[in-house]
Amino acid sequence: MGYILVTSDAGLTPEQADLIKRKVKESKGIGNGKSFYINIPRSGSTRDPVKIIPVGNIGIKDDFLDIKNETEQQIITAHGVPPILLGIIPENTGGLGNPVQALQIYYEIGALPLLQVFVELNGVVGKAVVGFSEPDWKLLAA
Repeated sequence: MGYILVTSDAGLTPEQADLIKRKVKESKGIGNGKSFYINIPRSGSTRDPVKIIPVGNIGIKDDFLDIKNETEQQIITAHGVPPILLGIIPENTGGLGNPVQALQIYYEIGALPLLQVFVELNGVVGKAVVGFSEPDWKLLAA
């Protein structure tokens, strides 16, 4: 993001104005936009002698809650874990839902395919080094 530097000092000499103009032009850094210098000499002006006007979209603010909520949604989506299993309380009024049912669905859709990859390791090694037991859903429901 660049800026416009405006001076309105009647006492500013042309040499000084040229020096400021050159320094502003040289001040462009990595990621910065172009910056400009304007000298509007006014005698007896009530305006500030120096004014900096930002150029670009200065209305964008880092709103912590928006960033947190977006990051939370991306994590949930990337991992495919139901929010109730992560301890996340949804913002909607629908509630948390049934945690046992969420766990069963996640086990079938998310965990079981990953576990099968580890079980295939047994074939590579030549003996059963990895094994998993089926969860007992009756214990969870009680």
